[in-house]
Amino acid sequence: MAWERWRATTAPIIAFTDDDCYPDTNFLNDILTIFADPSVGFSGGRILLHDPTDAPVTIYEHPSEQIYTPEHFIVAGVIQGASMAFRRQTLVDIDGFDDNLGAGTLFPFEDVDAELRALAAGWTGKYDPRSVVYHHHGRKPGIEVENLKRAYDTGRGAYYMKCILFMPHRWQCLRYWMRNIRRQPFDQTAREVQSAARYAFHLLKQKPNVAY
Repeated sequence: MAWERWRATTAPIIAFTDDDCYPDTNFLNDILTIFADPSVGFSGGRILLHDPTDAPVTIYEHPSEQIYTPEHFIVAGVIQGASMAFRRQTLVDIDGFDDNLGAGTLFPFEDVDAELRALAAGWTGKYDPRSVVYHHHGRKPGIEVENLKRAYDTGRGAYYMKCILFMPHRWQCLRYWMRNIRRQPFDQTAREVQSAARYAFHLLKQKPNVAY
């Protein structure tokens, strides 16, 4: 799995982005500044559109710093794989990414899963808007974007289920999900619940080596 290539490195800080992203010229320097705090185990930054005519998806533009301490539940989509960095020791502590998740699997949420496991391992996470990448995803409003949003629903549902089954943040996760269910469209909830059930069944059927 591509996510596991970090094991071949010796660098103390490992940055990730997507092949359709353009990092800002200060991207790496900003990451090093963030990790000057030894408690920070992972970080993320702003993801902006490269082409303003693309649909505003797979981006995150929040202007303010956000800190996640070990007792926090982290919401999917805040720190994304397109703009993410880990301390190498953090990845060692959590034994890397769960290879049952991500691109090519049924459940695309390997980035936020690793972040939550890092919190459970005692590390702090930080979203810092100084770190910037520009996402050139090329999707225009229409069916492709709608399909992408459905895939996000699938990933979130499985993420919630894994958290509820395995993580110390299970009650925070469940409360967050229940609050969202009261205000989100029914079809979104249906996709999340279906994916959560599919993930639980997958664990029972395949008995994978689940990272938690």
